Amino acid sequence: MFLNAIDYKNTFEPMQLRLPREDSELEGLAQCWSDVLTCPFGLMHGHLGAIDGWFPRTEMPRDQTNQADYFSGHYQAYGLNVQAMCDPDLIFLYVAVAGPGKTNDIGAFVRLRELNSWIEGLPAEYFLSADNAYPLSLKVLIPFSAAELLDESYRTFNFYLSQLRIRIEMAFGRLTTKWRILRSTLNFSTAKNAQIIRVCTKLHN
Repeated sequence: MFLNAIDYKNTFEPMQLRLPREDSELEGLAQCWSDVLTCPFGLMHGHLGAIDGWFPRTEMPRDQTNQADYFSGHYQAYGLNVQAMCDPDLIFLYVAVAGPGKTNDIGAFVRLRELNSWIEGLPAEYFLSADNAYPLSLKVLIPFSAAELLDESYRTFNFYLSQLRIRIEMAFGRLTTKWRILRSTLNFSTAKNAQIIRVCTKLHN
């Protein structure tokens, strides 16, 4: 009852995850990011959010016929692929349980119709940050690869981009520190595991 009350109650605004859409909201969010960044001359102004994936562990999902899809070779565990975006205050703007644990971040990211539609509709001056697991575009900036870092300007770009991207890692860290169940192995049904994750992110906000 408690999980349902939090998950489906959409009238309490401070707990909601909501992508900014109005011009004033977008510019206000970009300014908040600029205020926490040490980048000179406003070079990274226009940043709206940091995106990353997270792997919460679960028991082998006995309610699924494709159990192997939930096993991550990287983590050597069963789990889920969660995609999220946060603001500079570590508040989640978007969270989705995007797929089983075997799904890589690109595969999970392309499934997010709402988020991708929002990204495509952003004015030209705004962008997001992500790591190298995501596809580079005019709206999603990723770091230069190690082979390109002989150029000092590329290293400088990576340094400032990392100051933006680290916020989503900090948000995940704060989330799992607050709600310790997320540091254990979730052992409920797949649907309930996903609901616990959604509820924890709303309570975090």
